[in-house]
Amino acid sequence: LPLLWPARHGPAEGEVELLVMDVGQGLAVAVRTRRHTLLYDTGPGAEDGFDAGERIVVPTLRALGQGRLDRIMISHDHRDHTGGLRGVRRSFPGATLQAPPGALRGRASACHAGQAWQWDGVTFRVLHPPRDEPQPTNDSSCVLRLETSRGAILLAGDIEKRSEALLVQHAGALLAAQAVVVPHHGSASSSTPAWVAAVAPRLAIVSTGHRNRFGHPRAEVVERWQAVGAEVLNTSESGAVRVWLGRDGLQVREQRVFERRWWDAAERSRPAAILSAIKQAAAGPED
Repeated sequence: LPLLWPARHGPAEGEVELLVMDVGQGLAVAVRTRRHTLLYDTGPGAEDGFDAGERIVVPTLRALGQGRLDRIMISHDHRDHTGGLRGVRRSFPGATLQAPPGALRGRASACHAGQAWQWDGVTFRVLHPPRDEPQPTNDSSCVLRLETSRGAILLAGDIEKRSEALLVQHAGALLAAQAVVVPHHGSASSSTPAWVAAVAPRLAIVSTGHRNRFGHPRAEVVERWQAVGAEVLNTSESGAVRVWLGRDGLQVREQRVFERRWWDAAERSRPAAILSAIKQAAAGPED
């Protein structure tokens, strides 16, 4: 794995670092505090044996100096989010595993609304799914809020319109965030106007594969996030996206230079002021 970009000191007490990895059409996000690390989803897998966990996620964590992984949270049981789980578990067997109720054939402890814990001055809060309300697979996604004294970051899996409406109704102000990983890769089945307005982030990150067959992210979804003032970054254009939230506010670095299609070690850092360049023509059916 090539050098991601010039190194930066790890998070201080009360700070959180997010790395949305470039895993193609899927999702894998490393969340780091001063002394702890959580992996939210493990990237895609394929029937031909490709395992994003082994090929991308584990080497990336090792490059960050991670010898230990504390927790793996699977948003929901779809191959583009769980395909790398085997490779990750093989390298980090001590990590606890958490997933929606009934997912992964009962091999994980359940995530549900109301759960919360603190690591190094950062609060981790599960907003969804409800403990007693089973939902379709996408809509059962574990929604995780990362809270610091300088704001919050939201990870929303593949929730769709129904769950977004429930969260707007019941979570209220807890949805407001400085940054969000856009639900369902920017699909038109998610990011309703009410949800987008409730989150109202400065930065919205979409994890997609280059020229994916679903047309993700949908142009109207990108425009919806931009309309509330968010800068939108897409991993298929930016490569991995690294975010810090702490004493210096919100900071962002992209892995690639925007106009180039190869890995780049050049550093670009600014407070969520990276121009979006991902208005794509929507084409083809969505997952």
